[in-house]
Amino acid sequence: MQRTTSDGLVTVDAPDGDDWRLDDMTTTVEGNTISGFKCKRTTAGVLFFMIAKDYTVPLEHASDPETLLRNVYPQLYAKMFTEVKIDMVRDFEFGGHEWWEAGYQFKHASMGLIAKLERVTVVRDHVLLTSVEGRQSDVRANVAVAKAWMDRAVFVTK
Repeated sequence: MQRTTSDGLVTVDAPDGDDWRLDDMTTTVEGNTISGFKCKRTTAGVLFFMIAKDYTVPLEHASDPETLLRNVYPQLYAKMFTEVKIDMVRDFEFGGHEWWEAGYQFKHASMGLIAKLERVTVVRDHVLLTSVEGRQSDVRANVAVAKAWMDRAVFVTK
């Protein structure tokens, strides 16, 4: 099921089925626009969700994708998790843009080991991001869905 945010900036190919919930996250916070979707598996006992978003930052605070993945995001994640480990960071060409991708392993006090794969590119003051996250076993069980989500997300910002 293809869905586009209310402002038309992000389009995703959401999984079909009653065990998925898709939420439009489009909003403005302190003058910065966030446009995107969060898609969550709603099956009891499963922790797995995906995000595709375009968010703006003031140009004076903009960072390159590698810095976001290696430094900025891990500092934010350290506030939620007892351990944050970066497994890999790499750059690649996708859709005519240079993207960066990072694999993370987190340890949560009550939920245990969490895996996250995140892709980012920066276009002027826009950060374009796709990610998948969940318990390691739930991420493995949803690899095909995760790949489709990340590969098929479309961003109008170029």
